[in-house]
Amino acid sequence: MSPLSSLPLRGAALVVALLALAACGGDDTPDTTPADTLPDSLAVEATGGMGDEVSVAIEPLGDSGVSGTVTFRPTDGGVQVTYAVDGLTPGLHGFHVHANGDCGAGPDGAPGGAAGGHFAPMDDAHGAPDDPAPQRHVGDFGNIEAGTDGRAAGTFVDPLASLGADERSIVGRAVVVHAEADDLTSQPSGAAGARVGCGVVRLAAVPMPGDALPPGHPPVDLPPGHPPIDGSSSDV
Repeated sequence: MSPLSSLPLRGAALVVALLALAACGGDDTPDTTPADTLPDSLAVEATGGMGDEVSVAIEPLGDSGVSGTVTFRPTDGGVQVTYAVDGLTPGLHGFHVHANGDCGAGPDGAPGGAAGGHFAPMDDAHGAPDDPAPQRHVGDFGNIEAGTDGRAAGTFVDPLASLGADERSIVGRAVVVHAEADDLTSQPSGAAGARVGCGVVRLAAVPMPGDALPPGHPPVDLPPGHPPIDGSSSDV
């Protein structure tokens, strides 16, 4: 007889319920709520917890055909940024974190315009990624360079960006790839041209008692007396 089969009926139900909750927490569907507006009752994680590695899918804006992945990982000296973006024209392309976590069209209909300007929580001027803090935005990542095959790939460490709960956190912001090179001096954004790729830095949210289950998630049967999760049932 297995150890599980020897549990009392209520204990077995509790194990099944906990396994169901664990499966729900592991859902890799991205949360659509910007991190800075998540309810306080949510336990926030990024493949493990606040500040862990976060991967962002870059989607094409308009008919650009640009796509890829950008990964952020906390490391000594800042945040390590690893990117692989395809569908670009050969040469340099502006690469920035923008203030809003929205890749939609702007008020003028420009693709990606809803992302707003560069993320600059300290109201600094635009600059190069190796400029000191007063001379660059937190979102100033400079340029990435695509080869003749249209692919840009590489990694670097940015000393200002953060994945934590502070004013320099890029969580809930948009990562934008531009059609042209950032000249690193023109204000306010380096004259990098149109926005051709975009993705939002989002953390996965684990439902806690009192929160709603993700849309489409099947109801979870909870043990008697367990605090309800919206969309679940409990024999009280």
